[in-house]
Amino acid sequence: MYQWPPFTFFDHHMVTEEGSDKPHPLFKELNIVCCTSGRGNIIVGDIEGFINIVDRDFKARAFQAYDRTVKHVQQLKGHNILVTVGSDDHPIESTLRIWNLDKQDKTGNPLCVKSLELNVNKPITKLASTEDLTHIAVGTMDGTVILVCGDIVRERKPKHMEIRPMDGIPVTGLGWNEGWLGGHALYVVTSATTQCFHFFSSMRVEELDPDQGAELDCAVLSEQNNMIAARDNAIYFFAPDVRRDCLAFAGPKKMIAWFRSHLVVVWAQDTSGQNFNTVNIYDLRNKFTAFTKEFHNVTNVITEWGSIFILTADGKCFQLEEKDTQTKLDTLFKNDLYSVAINLAKSSQGYDANAIVDIYRKYGDYLYARPRFDFDGAMAQYLQTIGGLEPSYVIRKFLDAQRIHNLTTYLQALHTKKIANPDHTTLLLNCFTKLKDEEQINAFIEKSEYQFDVDTAISVCRQAAYYVQALRLAKRHRLHHMVLKILLEDLGRHSQALEYIRTLDFAEAEAAMKLHGKELTTHLPAQSTELVQQLCTSYQPSGGEHVEGIKAAQANQADDGIAPLESLLDDISFIVNANRASDTVANPADFVHIFVNQPEWLVMFLEFIIEQEEFAALHEQNEEAAKIVYDTLLEMYLREDDNVTFEDEATRNAKRREQHQKALALLLNDKAMFHENHALVLAKMHGFHDGVVLLYERQHMYNEKLHYFMELHNYDEILKTCKRHGDVDDDLWVQALSFFASQQQKCESEIKEVLKYIERNRLLPPLLVIQILAQNKGTTLSVVKDYIIETLKQTHHLIREDKRQIREISEETDKMRTEIEELKTSAKIFQVSKCSACLNQLDPHSTSVHFLCMHSFHQRCLGDSERECPICLPENKKILDIRRHLEENADQHDQFYKQLDCAVDGFSKVAEYFGRGIFQSIITPGGGNAPSK
Repeated sequence: MYQWPPFTFFDHHMVTEEGSDKPHPLFKELNIVCCTSGRGNIIVGDIEGFINIVDRDFKARAFQAYDRTVKHVQQLKGHNILVTVGSDDHPIESTLRIWNLDKQDKTGNPLCVKSLELNVNKPITKLASTEDLTHIAVGTMDGTVILVCGDIVRERKPKHMEIRPMDGIPVTGLGWNEGWLGGHALYVVTSATTQCFHFFSSMRVEELDPDQGAELDCAVLSEQNNMIAARDNAIYFFAPDVRRDCLAFAGPKKMIAWFRSHLVVVWAQDTSGQNFNTVNIYDLRNKFTAFTKEFHNVTNVITEWGSIFILTADGKCFQLEEKDTQTKLDTLFKNDLYSVAINLAKSSQGYDANAIVDIYRKYGDYLYARPRFDFDGAMAQYLQTIGGLEPSYVIRKFLDAQRIHNLTTYLQALHTKKIANPDHTTLLLNCFTKLKDEEQINAFIEKSEYQFDVDTAISVCRQAAYYVQALRLAKRHRLHHMVLKILLEDLGRHSQALEYIRTLDFAEAEAAMKLHGKELTTHLPAQSTELVQQLCTSYQPSGGEHVEGIKAAQANQADDGIAPLESLLDDISFIVNANRASDTVANPADFVHIFVNQPEWLVMFLEFIIEQEEFAALHEQNEEAAKIVYDTLLEMYLREDDNVTFEDEATRNAKRREQHQKALALLLNDKAMFHENHALVLAKMHGFHDGVVLLYERQHMYNEKLHYFMELHNYDEILKTCKRHGDVDDDLWVQALSFFASQQQKCESEIKEVLKYIERNRLLPPLLVIQILAQNKGTTLSVVKDYIIETLKQTHHLIREDKRQIREISEETDKMRTEIEELKTSAKIFQVSKCSACLNQLDPHSTSVHFLCMHSFHQRCLGDSERECPICLPENKKILDIRRHLEENADQHDQFYKQLDCAVDGFSKVAEYFGRGIFQSIITPGGGNAPSK
């Protein structure tokens, strides 16, 4: 403690009377015997038996507690309860009393809730009570310790126990450690020994120091309820079961007190023979002297209201107030005592972590700066700032190559505390690589406590050519794509990469082949194709059969200067259900791109796939994917591989015919599914004649098929197309006629055959046929002679037939007019003798009804139909409804014109409307004719 740096971290002043600089008279007027503090008051017991309660304004209120003297007082911390020992005029010298300061008796004084007479014959030196008032201990001058226990307040006669017998050595200190191991522990300090009494189910005594104790007023409890005993040679600290540390410094002590984390020591030596006492305040936690000052004959030390009060024999009171933490820190900074400042900040309440980090930063800057250049020490401080200080502040200071070791230490700490970002990982690994410290790189990768961005670490290792470490790191974190990139791009181990893929589960293996399949098929086409086929059918992860293969591959590659990757076997995570085939299959269309450099293997792959049952199921689940597969296979059949050379043109043509036959068989396959338009484009692009025709027919594109043959000037196929599909589309014959008519070479036989069909089905008017054929000046009359003759015959036959129909209609019309005239001018004779309804004879004596339609009825058989013939009524009504409907449609001009536009023969449509009577005139009431609408 002599080496602890001294400071003045307490301001002191004398407590004076209000408005004056004279000492406050209160403490001079009181004949103080004992004192205590707590609950916002200083409590003083005097020689006259009064207890004086002093408030913050140093105003006292007193009450008579004893008739003679108040010897000891203790204020409980948790309750406003005061425990006292004093003397009355009774024969027994000492009385224990418990006061409730929150309640008053009839006289207005605090209420005494318990008074017990203590039958002791020696002066009482110490008093100690537990907070729950279940244990009160008193020590005497002869070494006796008496314990009063039980429910002391409520019980009439609580139990008294003499727990320490008389030994003639005075008790100088008592203190309770409440709740220790579920019970209570009582420290007992005498002038010669230090003991602890443990109270559980039974009492047990622990000799903490059987050879030494402490003088009166030189033992006190700390905040942690540990006993502190001040002796001439040192200050000792005790727990209930063991003696702990001691602080060695010699000199007689008069008294000690505890204030927060500070120990107040009053020294007993005199200065210049004037009976002065030196008061030192030690910060035990931070190990410095916070205050030193001489006072004249100190009698008591009291702590309350966040201050320390020093009472002297001449009646003066001095108040020591602790300075705030920031003021202390500023003082320490000025003296460059950063380590002390750090400890002080940590021990101060309310001082946040960011402020402590700032002190570490200042300390680090202090050590880093000239002329100290203590980089190791500075780094030790900067390490404490991690999490509160921006790492770039420290990193910039140590980027110099001479300080790369310190930078490495800092970056490792960032990763250990899991706050490193990818840039920090990159920098750390670069530091390792610059130091060429492969051992550190391996340790960084292997240590599980390091947290870093794995992708960044792998990238740095690859850039520095530490491929083995990069691979190990990728495998540990199951970054399969990185493992494969390292194996393929950096190490060139294609066989090993393919075997690694086989160990992955279905989804991972599928993704790996999509990403790296092109590289693998280029170097290992057969093995790669086999794996892709398995993925599309019944993939099963390898559960260990490939291990020997990996070992062999490593042995073969050990000669290239790179160590075999033994950890590959250790880190591969085999699938739990490796022996069970996967229920899912990959989409073959997703792997087409990986065969871009291997067309022959692509054909083999696709031919294999379309024959599998799994692919048949794909039709139903994903029709689009199935079409892509067939489209691709068709394209591969039709495409010529530029990389393949042939001995002669005949060989090339034979190969081409073979491929076209496969393509045609594929198109004719009932199970095959295509994008028809895409397949058609492929067929035309590669001159696949049979495929073009087949696809045109399959899509009912007869016009396109016809034009295709026209482009080829294939007359036979043109006629075949017209014959085969002319019934579906008559326009094919018309187009064929126009085509043949436009050809310069003779097409007489073809034209005659087309004209026969046109004439037979009357597809075109003869005049239009003549106009089409007239476009070619080389067309002779002999070509159309038969057509014209046959057309004229048919026309003449139609004319005769039309004349016959006209004659018949005219005769029928004349007959009807004659009948109408007869009805108007002549009587109609009815000779019907039977009723048309009941078929009974008509009675000449009863009423009969005769209609002009020559139907006759009994009056009774007609019922309500007296004005119309019931037999002719349905037919007449039907005709009338049709007429009414036609008349209603007369106003619907849009409908008429629409039908007229859509009609093949517009004249026939107009004639049909005339026949329905829509255009007949309407007779107006005035007798004139109104035109129909």
